[in-house]
Amino acid sequence: MLRPKRTTLFQFIVIWSVVGFPLLAVVTTALGIPNSIFSVFFRSIAVVFSIILIIEKAKPTNKFAVFLFLAFWILYFMRLAFTTAFESNSLSRPDSYYWIWSVGVCFIPALAVLLTYTSGTAERLLTPIIVVVNAALLLALLFGGTGIRTTDGEIIDVGRFSVESLNSITMGHLGVTGVLLGICVLLSEQLRKSMYILALAAVILGGLIAMFANSRGPLVAMLVCCMVIIIAGAHHRKTYIIAALFVLLGILLAAFNRDALFGNIGILWRFQAYFLGVDQSATIRMVSFEGAWTQFLSSPFIGDAIEERITNFYPHNLMLEALMATGIAGGLPFLGLLIMTLRCAWNLVSQGSKSMWMGVIAIQYIVAAMFSGSIYSSNTMWVLIALSLSASSIKRKASITLRNIPNVKCKS
Repeated sequence: MLRPKRTTLFQFIVIWSVVGFPLLAVVTTALGIPNSIFSVFFRSIAVVFSIILIIEKAKPTNKFAVFLFLAFWILYFMRLAFTTAFESNSLSRPDSYYWIWSVGVCFIPALAVLLTYTSGTAERLLTPIIVVVNAALLLALLFGGTGIRTTDGEIIDVGRFSVESLNSITMGHLGVTGVLLGICVLLSEQLRKSMYILALAAVILGGLIAMFANSRGPLVAMLVCCMVIIIAGAHHRKTYIIAALFVLLGILLAAFNRDALFGNIGILWRFQAYFLGVDQSATIRMVSFEGAWTQFLSSPFIGDAIEERITNFYPHNLMLEALMATGIAGGLPFLGLLIMTLRCAWNLVSQGSKSMWMGVIAIQYIVAAMFSGSIYSSNTMWVLIALSLSASSIKRKASITLRNIPNVKCKS
């Protein structure tokens, strides 16, 4: 088991990666101060804590996952090194931006989680993370709004909830994380009553934030995750009760704020605009998808570039980006990691594990990354992938150990 000091370091890395920046964004908005300096400070602390954990306690629970993780990232770093050394003028941002984000924000924290997760981690993480998520949701609800300030100082109502340094997409994912975390806690067994109260609060606050944010990606991710919870946990009666309560909550929200669903800039209109082909952001994404695929086909084995050349940006789909940047050589390890994560998440939910929230929220951010993520900046996804893979591996090893002990039955 982790010593208290190491446990604290681990908790900070995970909580910061999952909900730290949204909390910081709403706190700085409430205080009326810029958040960039504080963001750099806390991200630096996460890197330092990660390095300390790796040096002191490097003992992976899933060695094959570590192999795939390192195989992909080594190839990605090789592509990044080549690009910044010989083609840096083709990038939309300074070279240092890609290195800082890919190495410091994504790679090192996720590697620390993969190498230092232990059996007691899940239980120690659950209480602090649901408290922090609720705090972030409550502050976002109090200080968020649907207006944005133009360069002329005019405020325009765009119908999508956000704060100054937290866009509506990230705000939507914060809400969905609250909903999914709350549902997973409500489905868990043998928890304190206070945890169920916190879970119910997370579902209600998260549902409000997700609806007001009016962002398609988070809502699609929530739908996918809820389907996984219902199907994988279908043998649990609680699952159907939670599903019914969730539908009831949706009906109540629609009754209290019909415009958020049915208005000219409501949720249903935004989905309709996508299918009608009149949504500009969706059109740009399709252009970047096609461009990334073309670049992959031009160099299918080792990849072609860090960014898609038509839009001069990442292609908003991690699988396409992995193929575009690293070809089949890196795309296969990346695909392997995604498949392993989805399988682990399924196992955690079907077993009713206290760690199921790790797998479910990992699915949320994997789905999110297929709409608007990038390899070098999807730090929440990378850390949650590491959590899900590690938690499921420990759960499986514990199950095997119990089966090998005479007269001991193991449900899983």
